[in-house]
Amino acid sequence: MGLIDFWLRLKVLYNYSRSVSSLYRVMRAPSMSPVKKAHKKRINKPYDTPTVPSTKIQIDVKYVPTCCLVGDLKGTKLYQYTVIDEASRLRYLAFFEEHSTYSSTKFLMECIKFFPFKIQCIQTDNGFEFTNRLVSEKKTLFEETLL
Repeated sequence: MGLIDFWLRLKVLYNYSRSVSSLYRVMRAPSMSPVKKAHKKRINKPYDTPTVPSTKIQIDVKYVPTCCLVGDLKGTKLYQYTVIDEASRLRYLAFFEEHSTYSSTKFLMECIKFFPFKIQCIQTDNGFEFTNRLVSEKKTLFEETLL
């Protein structure tokens, strides 16, 4: 039953003389409103940031907008590959003209040369430039290089 129906029944049956808006205002009062269930507060697990360099590095790819390109690069499509070590925050980035598993593998080889330590763990966002595991069993060039 809606508010108007309720107001009409009150008016006909009990000779209610106030307006619909005043009925609404009275019904909105805390004593008339239904009791809401208290939401359980979500407690996030604390993230265990590595303290030893090379424990975990993260690789990500972003498209570089054309408005950010100047000079000879104007009009080309570029992708920025970024890698960062979680413990030391040491960062390396490179630009590639294609967004592929070949570019990712080439970037991985550059990362291995750049970092002064042996990389133990690599975290990615499971993009198609890194893996096909969500679609097929066949390993990408990037995954083969990691092995």
